[in-house]
Amino acid sequence: MLRQVRPIAIVKAPQMKISEENWDNFMLLNGMLATAADMSFQNYVEVLSTASEELGSLGNIFSRIRSLAIRWHVDTQTLLQRLLVTIKVKRISDFFARLARTLRTGTSLIDFLKMESSTHQLSEQRAVERAEERYRLLTDAYSSLLSSFLFLFITLVITSVVFGFGDLNHIILTIVCFPAACAIVMLLARRVLPSYDLIRPRARIIIRYRILITLLIIATVLLPFVVFLLNLPPEVAFLTLIPLGLIAFIAYNVGKKIINIVNHIDEELPLFISSLADITASTGSIIESISVLVAGRWRWFMNSLRRLKAQLDVGANFERCWRLFKLELLSRLAWNSLGLFVVGVRTGLDPDRFSEVLIRSIDLKVHARRIRSAVASYARGLIVPIHCAFVGVTLMLMLILDAFGRLTEAAVGVTSFVLLPFFITPVTTMTTFIFIITFMVSVIFIIVNSLFMGLLEGGSPFPILRALAYLLLATGVVGFLTTVGVRYLIEVMGVFGGG
Repeated sequence: MLRQVRPIAIVKAPQMKISEENWDNFMLLNGMLATAADMSFQNYVEVLSTASEELGSLGNIFSRIRSLAIRWHVDTQTLLQRLLVTIKVKRISDFFARLARTLRTGTSLIDFLKMESSTHQLSEQRAVERAEERYRLLTDAYSSLLSSFLFLFITLVITSVVFGFGDLNHIILTIVCFPAACAIVMLLARRVLPSYDLIRPRARIIIRYRILITLLIIATVLLPFVVFLLNLPPEVAFLTLIPLGLIAFIAYNVGKKIINIVNHIDEELPLFISSLADITASTGSIIESISVLVAGRWRWFMNSLRRLKAQLDVGANFERCWRLFKLELLSRLAWNSLGLFVVGVRTGLDPDRFSEVLIRSIDLKVHARRIRSAVASYARGLIVPIHCAFVGVTLMLMLILDAFGRLTEAAVGVTSFVLLPFFITPVTTMTTFIFIITFMVSVIFIIVNSLFMGLLEGGSPFPILRALAYLLLATGVVGFLTTVGVRYLIEVMGVFGGG
């Protein structure tokens, strides 16, 4: 009895977080294993336990099952069933519930894997087909939210200025509610849009750029307080956004080269895997196939391939060299696909057959990425003009109201005949308050719109950095030119003349 109790206690699974990527790799590996002629359940667990890097927590589960089965001499299937009782992730528990029923009924494991991988691939294809329409609907909803806020904010400013501010809670409540509404749309988008990593996790470039984006956002948030404390004029205040925009723009252009290289690697990856599979099938060795591949022309793989061959020629460990090769490519898609390729070769699968599964999956992911990039460009075409229109229209309105306020004060000094109680609040207080509110809302627009456009394209921090660069520069330039231009026109018209 004690022998049976101890494995149960040891095998109890902790709370796991299974990412979408780990699940896709798991189903992709199932599709690769479905190309085998036959496979026992014990061999299935053995293969999955060797793919911890690609499967994450799922691979660790099977590694634990395998080690416990060897140590305690308990049936592997029994351990698996007892372990998966504690897993709270629905789709994983459902998958293994179907697998348990299949094993009990004596159905072939290969047939089960074929059916599951085909169902998963079909659902992915349908999701990609519906993706573009779904993304555009989200973009249209978000742009409509921006337009409605623009109209509401301008209306509140006009009525508050003309008839006196009175209770400021309406404007403040609007400023608070707008980011909250945008956050709701972004949470909805996050649930709808599948997350993916363009560059492999924990790469230094990703960490550095995330820190840079965080610092830029913090600096942008602090700018309204600096402007208020130093009492900067509008044109100078908007000019302070331009240096931050230039920093973001320069950093983005530096990182853009790496993004382009990774995209080219991902586009060339299907042909590379197809050639690797053909040569491995003919030579029977993946190490020999690398020597043949080096003789070819691989624009984006060439440098890494040569280093890999040089390391293997001096007798270095293949597993270590292959891992370094994947690290050098930086591509997350190449990391997963080349890792699963070695798992398939190590398992004894036919490279020509299981590589077709890999290539179909790569093509589908690259196609889905192109759709997101196209929709992100569509979103930029909608959001950036609305953002610039908000800054320009609000500042122009502020300066015009300031001019009419001065005229009203001058008229009151000459005659007491005023038809309506316009401009109850003093002009200086009115103009300062409107400007601070406008500048604060512009900053909120910059941050929220950048996060939405970055979330829409996804893959890396670079879309957020690009959006920050565009919006910071656009806001600074539009704010400065609008302020200077409208003031010049008002002075030409003689509104401030003699004042």
